[in-house]
Amino acid sequence: MTMDQLPKCLFREGTETQVEKVNNTCRTSILKKVEKYVEAEYNDVLGDPLFAQVIAIYVHKLKYSGRVIHSFVCKQLLTAKRHELWFHFARRPLRFAMQEFHAITGLKYIDDDLDLEIDNWKDDKGFWSKLLRRKEKICLLDIRKKHLKACNTWSRIDRLRIVYLCVIVGLLMAKDERVAIPHKYIKLVMDFEKMRRYPWGLHSFDALVTSIIAARDKVKTQNSYVIDGFSYALQIWLMEAIPDIGSLVGKKLEEGVTSMRCSNWKGSAMVSYDDITSIESNFPSTGDVFPYISSTGNCNIIVDAGFERQDEMKDERVDLIIDMYRQKYDWSKHVWSFQETVQPYACISEDDGSKEEEAGETSDSRVEEEIEAAHVSPAKKRKNQYQDIGAQSRKKKLLCQRSADKYKDLEEEMKSYIQDMFKSSFTALGLEVRELIDDRFTKLEEKILSSQPQVGVPVGVPSGLPAYTHTPAAATTSSGPPVRGYIPTPASTDPAPGSAPPTAPVTSRSRASAPSRNKAPVSSQTGGPATAAKTRYQTKDADLSDVYGSLFSSLDENLGTQEHLQKTVGNLTQESNVKGFDPSQDKQSEDHDAFTTPLTSFRPQNSKSPFLTDIDDPIVRCKDSDYALVINIVTIMLLLYRAIQIGPSKFDAELATRIIGPNHWLKNYDMDAMMYLFQERTSLRRWKPTRVAFMSCLFSTQIISAFGRFDGNRRSYKIDKNLLEYGRGELPYHGRTDAVWNVDVDRLYIPVFVNQNHWISMCVNLVNRTIEVFDCGGRKNNRSVEAFAVLIPRIVKAVQPPDKKKDFNVKQYTVSHVPISGVNKSGNDCGAYSLKFIECHLLGLDFTLVNDENIQEARHKIAYDLWEAAHDEVLQFRMATFKPPLRAPEKVVDLG
Repeated sequence: MTMDQLPKCLFREGTETQVEKVNNTCRTSILKKVEKYVEAEYNDVLGDPLFAQVIAIYVHKLKYSGRVIHSFVCKQLLTAKRHELWFHFARRPLRFAMQEFHAITGLKYIDDDLDLEIDNWKDDKGFWSKLLRRKEKICLLDIRKKHLKACNTWSRIDRLRIVYLCVIVGLLMAKDERVAIPHKYIKLVMDFEKMRRYPWGLHSFDALVTSIIAARDKVKTQNSYVIDGFSYALQIWLMEAIPDIGSLVGKKLEEGVTSMRCSNWKGSAMVSYDDITSIESNFPSTGDVFPYISSTGNCNIIVDAGFERQDEMKDERVDLIIDMYRQKYDWSKHVWSFQETVQPYACISEDDGSKEEEAGETSDSRVEEEIEAAHVSPAKKRKNQYQDIGAQSRKKKLLCQRSADKYKDLEEEMKSYIQDMFKSSFTALGLEVRELIDDRFTKLEEKILSSQPQVGVPVGVPSGLPAYTHTPAAATTSSGPPVRGYIPTPASTDPAPGSAPPTAPVTSRSRASAPSRNKAPVSSQTGGPATAAKTRYQTKDADLSDVYGSLFSSLDENLGTQEHLQKTVGNLTQESNVKGFDPSQDKQSEDHDAFTTPLTSFRPQNSKSPFLTDIDDPIVRCKDSDYALVINIVTIMLLLYRAIQIGPSKFDAELATRIIGPNHWLKNYDMDAMMYLFQERTSLRRWKPTRVAFMSCLFSTQIISAFGRFDGNRRSYKIDKNLLEYGRGELPYHGRTDAVWNVDVDRLYIPVFVNQNHWISMCVNLVNRTIEVFDCGGRKNNRSVEAFAVLIPRIVKAVQPPDKKKDFNVKQYTVSHVPISGVNKSGNDCGAYSLKFIECHLLGLDFTLVNDENIQEARHKIAYDLWEAAHDEVLQFRMATFKPPLRAPEKVVDLG
């Protein structure tokens, strides 16, 4: 088989041009205008099965890709066929004929009605009848700018005709919108029965093929050109024939659709030339490419006799391609020959397909050339009105997959060569590393052995005692903890007959374990760090083993404890040159506020001093006393399942489990319970700050809802009665204080649930007219915070005494965000952070005391505080004597 036996391609592979713009006359934007001005008639045409699948392209918002169209115009195979086109992709030929066009559009393609009598139309005295009688011209531009806006005075039939014309002229038989519409199409829409019998698929396909053939010479000489006809059908065929192109451009609505496929795609992805080139260059040999498709499936029908044309030209090169497909020829290694020189095409005026038109109705070729020259322009950045969600991720996934598939076709010899190379390289490297490690261990062993005499004689041995000498018994015998600073000799470890064994000094830790030690004879030490070290560092050299045993036997068991620290540095001076600093760390104030922090509870006077423990292991954390205290409370709640009232909430197992977490968001009940506890602590003077008020979650929700009504009508807005009750201290009902804002209260603390997925908190300073926002995520929720900055000044003014209202203005409060970052990495602790930030701000503590390392303990502390408050006698009395208000709200509060 020679290269001349197959068709030539337009360009050599890899040398295709990249134009700036392909001006597509097939535009769905006209349907947007139609839907706007004649919506009822548009819906009627949409329900008509004649063009419903074509209008579905606009309904599903499938966007046109000029780069895909141009890439395949450059990949044409030059054949003698008149009514079919051949392309190549990844060296595989593909056919676009009437069979493929019908599978995409489903339009009628058989011209079997010879008695249509298009020129016989009925005059109904309407707009289109007058236009035909007067032989006037009209174009799509006139319809779009003028007639769609004025067609409300037309008859309904004339409005239906304008919709059909927009579909026919704007999509199926697309030309420039300034070209006059042929009267043939207007006469067809005058009779809907004739319009349905007309072979629109046949004429639309011929117009598209003619336009693509005419563009062959333009792609080599021009930077932009025009494609007429229903070019959407060509793009959808490419998306069906090459699934990778379909994944780049859009997405299928349903799988398995084989007929009228133009209604089964959506998407508006931006595709570049590099994307198409990358897909083609990395296309695997087993990739899916369907060279011919039909209404019954892909590659199941090669040539359908029903689509044959009588005037079609025979080309044996095309027959050879079909035979090679039948023989399953491997196209991945085929090299297409290309056209060396390009003969310029003769300038032929484009036929609109109507021989019956009068001379005055057809467009002059010069006029069309001027329109085309004026229409072609450089590419402009497209404003993508319809966002194709997931298009970029879909494109990246496809490109990465194809890039990886490219290397799956390596020959087995190359694979075995690479494997052998890596195996031999790593084997040699392993031997070299092993020799290096053995050499270093040998040197280390020699160094340790050489230092044995210095290790064997401790520094603290009295001068009168003999030096340590090695015996086999010394390496295996130990009589208990040795005296600090003294290592016994073999003679001292063996007691004389009838004498008591030597006793070791007793420390605080040894006293605790003394009873258990006296139960068994202390003949040999079977546990502890010395034995573990001997097992771990076991060696054949007895001298080296003895060195390790003497090293670990000299360790103090109390190392790292408070007793060892006091014994070691207790004799150092405690003087300090810093004024007011007491290095003894004694508690100077009897008030519990001096050492109350967000992570500690109130401690009685007989409690132990704070003790620092480094807890990293979760198993160790579970053994911590505070952890056990909280878990025991929850365990009791789970067993008893008894709900305890705590302000507006009930402390039960569900609430406790949710607060302790982890991985649980706090709800309104949890937040309101803690805000109630904060309010009672200040009311009962257990906390020093008293001129403060704590709002509930319902208050923040009402503020945000009220701001929506205020923002729509600021002049006539009146503050809701419920918000005024908050300003007078009548709400929240639990913990009611009757403290008026700016009279008895200077600061407000408010929890806010923003965007239905995140808790923040804020402090409103009524004196300074400021709002401090505490957000563990470090974000700025300006819209939600603005509601409080705008409405709270109005509430403050409304609740003031009448003689002082004039001194208050409703100017918006100043908002500042406290810088917080690097916390709440789990994403579930925002509620706990919000509560602890309120507590820190109220008590004047640093916010950095609470972080991701101890937020779990902070949640435990919240649960314990609520349990402790639920069992507090004073709070129990206040909750028992609480009486709900007798009156009900005058109207239902709209929370938006």
